[in-house]
Amino acid sequence: MGRASANHEMVVLAREARALTQAALADTAGLAQGTVSKIEHGLIEISEESVERLSKALGFPPSFFYQQDPVYGSETPCLHHRKRKTMPVLRLRQVHALVNMMRMQTARLLGEIEIEAPLRLQRMDPAEYESVDQVAQLVRASWRLPLGPVKNMMQSIEAAGGVVVTSNFGTDKLDAISQWDPQQPPFFFVNSEAPGDRLRWNLAHELGHIVMHDMPSPDQEREADRFAAEFLMPGHEIRGSLSQLTLPKLAELKRYWRVSMQALIMRAAALGTISERQKRSLFTRLSQLGYRKREPVAIPREEPTTLRKVIELHRHQHGYSVDELSRVTNLSEVEFRSIYQTDEAPRLRLVPPTGEALMTKANDTDRYVVPNKERGGWDVVKEDHRRASAHEDTKKDAVDRGREIVDNLGGGDLRIANKDGKFADSDTQSGPKHRESKAPDRK
Repeated sequence: MGRASANHEMVVLAREARALTQAALADTAGLAQGTVSKIEHGLIEISEESVERLSKALGFPPSFFYQQDPVYGSETPCLHHRKRKTMPVLRLRQVHALVNMMRMQTARLLGEIEIEAPLRLQRMDPAEYESVDQVAQLVRASWRLPLGPVKNMMQSIEAAGGVVVTSNFGTDKLDAISQWDPQQPPFFFVNSEAPGDRLRWNLAHELGHIVMHDMPSPDQEREADRFAAEFLMPGHEIRGSLSQLTLPKLAELKRYWRVSMQALIMRAAALGTISERQKRSLFTRLSQLGYRKREPVAIPREEPTTLRKVIELHRHQHGYSVDELSRVTNLSEVEFRSIYQTDEAPRLRLVPPTGEALMTKANDTDRYVVPNKERGGWDVVKEDHRRASAHEDTKKDAVDRGREIVDNLGGGDLRIANKDGKFADSDTQSGPKHRESKAPDRK
């Protein structure tokens, strides 16, 4: 039998992982934008030549595009995320793409390895129980957690068979993402830049989704928050400590329960130990002191261990080289090394490595920000290319988009023109410099 056809969903996944538009990908790969669009919609088969072009443009080996794994979007019941409403769509798609890729890679690394989980995770429909609080209590009981704070959220989840990855999402507007494919262990992706107390809360919130929300529901975010509050701060244990709250008392409670002062205030209000007026007063005082963004009493960040142990097992006991593991995961060796660092817990990186990993020519990574004389606004273009990689209404937005494109391509020069088409600025993004040239005419 011959090789299976390339998968159009992998093209979309790779493009979104690099935060490129269809136009930018077409420009970089030397394909018509219509061709890229038809490829991504599965309307035409992807020729081997197109696979090679896409491979070089996106920095993934050709084998990447032949993967047949499912890709989960934000509307599917397998994926949940905890984000702010102001999260840019392009960035959210990039993170979702990278999370899907990390899940696929981890599944390959796990292979025939069986995770020995002394505890277990199971679905629990909150409609079948007295309350969400009861669900959280039952999970604590089934995990045999002692009274008091959860000692280590990551260790507890990994002991139940979950896989945790700490990831720099490149934004503070996304806290965590979780996925549970029935054929794989539950995956938890948490923003590594969050403080230790918030990281624990994010994990508990996502645990609530994994346990309770097999299907999306209108109240799922509220339910996940309620689950997290009861799981981390059981009401019957903490209630007596949440009266007559002051900031010094909150700081001491934070040190013991390892949750934020803000979470403690919200818990006290929910349990009725403080009034709504007292809650507002405490939050006002936190704001005045700048504690809404950076609280006192730092809680150490927890680190996952399962994935690191799997990689060490492959390398030191199974005899896999880094090159072989990169081929198993359908990554270039440079990118594999960038993601799966052997001396620390693996962290997902939103910015791809430069040079070799992207397999692009140096002068292909340069971009120019120029005025569009016909349409108005500003274009981001390659030298000698008339089709824009991006078009923005303002120069500032075009410069920001140009920097993002150059950064995603591994570095290069972003040349910025004035309204008359003359270059005034050069913004080097970790790449080689090239000769200055006249701005392409955008007529």
